[in-house]
Amino acid sequence: MATLKDPENFIYDINANYHFFVLYLVFWMVLSIRAVTRKMLVCRGDFKVRLFFVLIGAVLSLHSTVIFTYFLPLLGIFKPSLSSIGLLVSCILWGIGILHFDAFEIKSDIIKGEYVPWINRVASIGFLRLLAKMDPMRFIQKNLKAKTAITKQILIQDYNLASNAGELSLEKRARILSKKFGRYFK
Repeated sequence: MATLKDPENFIYDINANYHFFVLYLVFWMVLSIRAVTRKMLVCRGDFKVRLFFVLIGAVLSLHSTVIFTYFLPLLGIFKPSLSSIGLLVSCILWGIGILHFDAFEIKSDIIKGEYVPWINRVASIGFLRLLAKMDPMRFIQKNLKAKTAITKQILIQDYNLASNAGELSLEKRARILSKKFGRYFK
């Protein structure tokens, strides 16, 4: 593969096997990226955005790995450990793509004050913006569905207050509802 010349600084000589091995790995990575891209173009909604995050992570990891383990050593610069920076960013993007199963449910949980992992909490805003850009019709449908569910809960609570509480005025009911559902209003 490669002959290690200086173990302390990780300097090595590259031979033909190393070139073939790197080309083999790049070939399979490019095929994987191509497959994910095709799937992303066909899919819709949250799944499309999740595949986009996985795709960007794969492209970043491929570029950082090839630059730091192949091209720079050809120029005499031996810093393969720096490829881990690109891999770290890629892993974060993959994590976002994998954990963001339903962006509107996560948004609802955040508003309700329920526990949401910090990576989902941070990525939720960007994820929803990407969803609005990549699949606007699905975004509008899911956003309308989420708002309809909130409105339904408000109407049910208002009906319960009006029928069970007796003589509550409209203003008192509105105040009670705004305290309960105020976090849903911008």
